[in-house]
Order: sequence, then C-alpha cells, then structure tokens
Amino acid sequence: MEFGPVRCAAARSWRIRARRTQKILNLKVKYRESLRPFAPAVLREDIAVWFEIDVDSTYLALVAPVKETRRCTISPAESRLFGIDNLNV
Repeated sequence: MEFGPVRCAAARSWRIRARRTQKILNLKVKYRESLRPFAPAVLREDIAVWFEIDVDSTYLALVAPVKETRRCTISPAESRLFGIDNLNV
C-alpha cells in the first residue's frame, strides 16, 4: 500500500486521457489487473473546477468527491451491473 510522498513519485507519473486508458495501461503496460485505479493530478488553479474541495493536497494525501457537474452519468441498465462489469462502465 502506498500513501504520502511515495504515492506521487515523478518517475511513476503518467499523463493520459482518462477514458478507457486505465484498462489499457494496467493490462498492456503495467501487467496487472484492470481494476486498479489511477489517481488524477489536476492543476492547482483547476481544483475547484473538478472537485468538491479548494485546498492543496500535498503528495496526493486527500480524497475528494468529483463535482456533480463533472461526473459521468450512467443509464439505468448500467447502474444494475455488478463487480468488474460495473467498473468497466
């Protein structure tokens, strides 16, 4: 488990577009389960645009909800999925 300064080591940082890239990176580059998450990094001036907080999160130590207006919506059929199928949505 990682927490604190180790979590955002520069040598392990990736600049990607989030949609569908997580699965590709996990399976083809990192050779690990597709369900493992990635922590987003956002410019300081854009924090309040994306998240329900407006404070620095040094070393990615905070977890904040994504603003309602930035969340992806899912269909009723997608909301009934479970496990890895739900994660893939």
